Parts: sequence; structure tokens; C-alpha cells
Amino acid sequence: MSVIKPYYLNQNGWTSDDYYGLHRYLHRLFLRYDKKKEEIQSMDISQMTDETKAYDIVKASVDTKIGKFTKREIVNICPSISEKSVEAAIKKLMDEGYIIKYGLGKNTFYAKTF
Repeated sequence: MSVIKPYYLNQNGWTSDDYYGLHRYLHRLFLRYDKKKEEIQSMDISQMTDETKAYDIVKASVDTKIGKFTKREIVNICPSISEKSVEAAIKKLMDEGYIIKYGLGKNTFYAKTF
């Protein structure tokens, strides 16, 4: 009968300090996501033009994403914006160098630049 180690025991030479650092990193990551989500929800879109509104909302949505993302994910986050407006905003973000496009066709995804 084999003994199964719990996931929290040291694995591959990790120390408790490594787990603490990872926990702090993930905690800060989730707090940042919550803050950006609140920013998006509190945006005053009544004073924006249609083009500016789409761009600002898409940019704020991109800021909430961690790692790579697809156009479909942004469309799902921003149901009040048409798919064409999301495409235009993504193109503008790429032209500004804010995001990078990878792949072609159905395999296309984007990532923020740092």
C-alpha cells in the first residue's frame, strides 16, 4: 500500500518560505484583479464617445487578464460592446504596443507587453 503525500508537504526541495512567497504573490494578483474589476464597473460611460468607450473598456478588461487571452474572452467580459468595436480596440492596442498578437485564425491569442 503506497502512502500519498498531502499537497502541502515539501515537494522538489521547496521550503516553507517558497510557499509563503507564492501565496503572497497569488494574493496580490487576486487583489489587483478585484481592483481592476471594480474600476471597469464604476466607469462613467455616459460622458464618453462610442469609440473612446469601447477602447477604454477593452483596455481595462485587458488589464484584468493574466497571461494570454483571446478576443472571445474580451467580448464575453464586455457584453455591451459589439465584436467589431472590440476588434477595433484590440487593433489600436496592438498599434500602441500595449498588447502583442500570437498565432493566426482560430489559434490567435494576445498577451500584454511589459
